[in-house]
Amino acid sequence: MYYDIRMRYAKKQEKTQIKKIEEDIGIRINEITNLIRNRFSDYVLSFGLTGPMAHGEATIFFHGDKTGSDVDLAIVTKYRSLRKQKALEREIRKAFGGTGLETGPLFFAPTIFERPDLLFSEYARAGQVLFGEHVKCNKDIAVWEAAKILTSRCGAFFENISFSDGIMLSQKFPYAWSKSVMAVAEAMLVLENRYAFSIQERTRKIKNSKYARHMPGFLNLYQKAYICRYTGKLPKQRGLIADTASFISFAFNETAKILTEKSGKDLADLGAPFPSIISTRFFYFINMLKNRHIGIPLSEPLVKEFAEMGKMFEQLKAGEMPSEKARQQSVELWKHAERFWLPY
Repeated sequence: MYYDIRMRYAKKQEKTQIKKIEEDIGIRINEITNLIRNRFSDYVLSFGLTGPMAHGEATIFFHGDKTGSDVDLAIVTKYRSLRKQKALEREIRKAFGGTGLETGPLFFAPTIFERPDLLFSEYARAGQVLFGEHVKCNKDIAVWEAAKILTSRCGAFFENISFSDGIMLSQKFPYAWSKSVMAVAEAMLVLENRYAFSIQERTRKIKNSKYARHMPGFLNLYQKAYICRYTGKLPKQRGLIADTASFISFAFNETAKILTEKSGKDLADLGAPFPSIISTRFFYFINMLKNRHIGIPLSEPLVKEFAEMGKMFEQLKAGEMPSEKARQQSVELWKHAERFWLPY
């Protein structure tokens, strides 16, 4: 069902746990579906599953008493209503309360049809609709989405590593590492306009990527990352961090180069569409203010995040240690920068 591939790598005891969790998730999702049908049908155009969960590719980890997994829900609305959005979010949090599962639903307003990002395209083309309409999206995926994939996945990489006393890895680092390596393949396929929403399909496609031919050893590392995603075990490989940084750095550089070619602007000059500039920076400012950090960003935080992460991967590639301050700053940007849309 949700964890079909994960079950192939699960131990006997884990299989029993996963089956119980799947059944529990199924019951809770049915409750939410009925709630939307009965109380939010005037507001919700489409509701369903998206991401790996929609096609049996979700993963799950067991850390002692804690369970690590996501439940990817998508909601396309008929109109904007902050009041109804918050009310529905509360109901979803309530439905999954006490499970330890992450359930931040993706809300898509009607304007998403004119400016579709990768997340909406994924739900429209590969999601599992549980209520309402099957929304359509036939537009190409913009190169900018490759930059968003890289920063989104690599943010978790830097959140789960530290440089204060050598390289220290957290318990969750294996999963973050695997997603970062696999993000290279995702970004490359976006740049080639060959993106696929299924992990298994991406795994097949990356073997024929022109970029993979310029990265000797990448396909081998990708296969190890694929297995790590479902086992939670890092491969035993000397120089793993430097090798990983080399491939990720290549993806950052290629993405930046093509973005510059398509936009006619230097990477540092990229920014949200003019009507969104105030909201993207205000969003970041408010979130940082909650952490008692005050500062008005003069440039787009997401663009700065991309540049800062790229620099750190270049350092790791060269065997150098990034500063702990730079790592912390990139993680703050990752957590709070708004992931706006660009047409390039």
